[in-house]
Amino acid sequence: MKEKDEKRAGEILSDVGLLTFADRHPMSLSGGQKQRLAIACGVASESEILLLDEPTSGLDLTNMQAVAAILNRLKEEGRTIITVTHDSEFIECVCDGVIQMQEVS
Repeated sequence: MKEKDEKRAGEILSDVGLLTFADRHPMSLSGGQKQRLAIACGVASESEILLLDEPTSGLDLTNMQAVAAILNRLKEEGRTIITVTHDSEFIECVCDGVIQMQEVS
């Protein structure tokens, strides 16, 4: 975050379901929790462009939907989100455009 804002940080952690883990070291979190923390960091950065690599890896359906809702909200705020994913459900929930890459032999 550009400026320290504990209230906003708490809101972001709450959005990704991690507020109860705010005092824990990131390395003590599960894989899915780390994924959600990475999303929270992207939100907190207030960057205009986010580049996400497999943001739903390790997430169950409920958490995938929560991440999708957050990213859709960021998109409505005017942020650009570029995502690399194999998750077709996530693509349906979030993506406006898709570029499919295939190996050419």
